[in-house]
Amino acid sequence: MMLKAILVSLLLLGFSDSRDNLSEEYDLINYLVSEIDDNSLNADFLDWKILNYDSYEKLNPKNSNFAGEILNFDFNEIFNTNQRKQIDSFLKSSQPSTLDLDLLKCGKKLKKNKDYVRGRTTYSFSYPIISEGLDKIIYGIVIESKSFEADNGETKLKVFQKNLILGF
Repeated sequence: MMLKAILVSLLLLGFSDSRDNLSEEYDLINYLVSEIDDNSLNADFLDWKILNYDSYEKLNPKNSNFAGEILNFDFNEIFNTNQRKQIDSFLKSSQPSTLDLDLLKCGKKLKKNKDYVRGRTTYSFSYPIISEGLDKIIYGIVIESKSFEADNGETKLKVFQKNLILGF
């Protein structure tokens, strides 16, 4: 799988309000789902460990070679030692394996298996890592995979900054 890292800074005008006190993880998931238009969403989360992200060091783009690309982005510049340890603990722990449909606020048709849907792109996401950074900004880290019908698709590591007023 092709894996790329990108940093996305978001200003989401009017997207997030006080939506029933959702967890920050589902705040980010709902934002991601709202962006996939009329495509399918896999109800199973991608597993960080299966994708070989079982430690902070492996997750840090500085220490990774994504599809032959050497990246200039270093998580050590935004997370201190304690924050890195929390991320490492998250990666070593168990996370939910499926979406909680009660917390999903977007009216997308969920795909409940891993087979392709003819004529549609299927999106899958990991359960997000949420951490405050050195700059007191909340960051969300997630893996997004998208595939069209039966192709191998594309997988990306994405980093989001939370706008404290508007959400992810």
